[in-house]
Amino acid sequence: MSTEPQANFTPRCQAVINESKKLCSKLRHDSVEPIHLFSCVISNQFSVIPDLLATYSITIDEAITCVSANLTKVKPIDRNSTFNIHFSKDCKEVIFAAIEISEQLMHPYVGIEHLLVAILEQKDSLVSSTLESLSIDSKEFHTLLHNQLFLAHVDDYENR
Repeated sequence: MSTEPQANFTPRCQAVINESKKLCSKLRHDSVEPIHLFSCVISNQFSVIPDLLATYSITIDEAITCVSANLTKVKPIDRNSTFNIHFSKDCKEVIFAAIEISEQLMHPYVGIEHLLVAILEQKDSLVSSTLESLSIDSKEFHTLLHNQLFLAHVDDYENR
């Protein structure tokens, strides 16, 4: 019997997770961290993220630049070393938390927004410093995002 969760990740969420692995490889980081996921979520313009950032008068490009600066704080592995990219413990916790958030909201899927809520709840220092650099209050951002998810749930329920 598998202990892995059986979640229905949306294609966009799957793409974000896969892109985070590619980003990690490109930067020669040996493990995918929440900041890698965050970078790929922010870069995905097919979500509520651009609208939420616009609330703070921040463009996607500004957010990406800020996240990229914080990604440089993750130490790359030695160029001469071979490496096998894996998901860090914190990153796995984020993914499992996204599944739980989706289940709590009774959504039949795990989307980018669930992933972002889980990232914000994880309190990763690089993600927090990115938000601070953008002058975004993480608690307020979390609340706005969570409200979007709740409204999506209400809309789904009402449209059945």
